[in-house]
Formats: sequence, structure tokens, C-alpha cells
Amino acid sequence: MFGNLKLILGGAAAALLLVAGYAVGARKVAGLEAQIDQLQAVGKAAEAKTRDTQAQIDKALEEQGREHERRMAALKADSERRTKELQAALAGATARNAELQKRVNANNSERASLEARIASASETEKKELQGKLEVLSEQNRMLVAQMDANNCLKLQVPAAAIAPLVK
Repeated sequence: MFGNLKLILGGAAAALLLVAGYAVGARKVAGLEAQIDQLQAVGKAAEAKTRDTQAQIDKALEEQGREHERRMAALKADSERRTKELQAALAGATARNAELQKRVNANNSERASLEARIASASETEKKELQGKLEVLSEQNRMLVAQMDANNCLKLQVPAAAIAPLVK
């Protein structure tokens, strides 16, 4: 019987220890569960803040992208306008050169005519014709200088010379 009593008391003590351990553990677990709930709430708040911040960043990037596209379109339009202006200027220079070349050719024809007349002219007429030849020569020098200036428009400017001027 003493053996049975020992067994019953041992079982009761074990059950009591089990219940006491469970109660103590439950109290500690309850505190830990509260901490876990609190940490989960903080985590959810941080995730919400991250989402809000990311949404703001996305919005700012989208606005910057639109502004960049607008500026690029403006630059492209300005570039196309300048290209057309330069092409028109170049075409005008080519047309001016053609007109100047016609005037040089006309002067050369008149020079040839005057030189032919000098051969059979008197001394007085030779001096007058020589003066006309000098005037034609001077006109041709000025016309050629103008053609050279127009031809300069067709030349490409070296990158090293233009780079400091480009904004």
C-alpha cells in the first residue's frame, strides 16, 4: 500500500508540477505573444511607410520623366528649326555664289573685249581702256572674296574650335 501511496503522491506531484509549469509558461508566453503582436504591428506600419515612400518616389520619377521628355521634345524642335535655318542659309550662299560667278564671267568677257580693243586703240583710248580693265579687275577681286566668304559657310567647323562655344 505504501508503494501505491507513493505512486499516487508521485503522480499527483507530477500533475501539480505539470500544471504549475504550464501556468508559469503560459504567463511568459502571453507576454511574448504581446511582444510578437506589437512587433508585427510595427512591421506592418514600417511596410506601409515603405509603400507610401516608394509611391512618392515613383510619382517623383514619373514627373521627372515627363519633364525630361518635354525638354527633349523642345530641344529636338529647336534643333530641327536651327537645321532648317542653316540649310536655308547654305542654299542662299550657293545661290549667291552662282550669281557672283555670273558677274565674274561677265566681267571676264568684258575684259577680253577691252583687251582686244586695246590692240587697235590710240594712246588716249588705251589709257581709258586700261582704267576700265583695272576697275574690272578690282570688281573681280571683290566678287571672288565674296564667293570665298560664301564657300566658308559650307566648311565644317572643327570640334575643338566649336566645343567651348556650345552651351
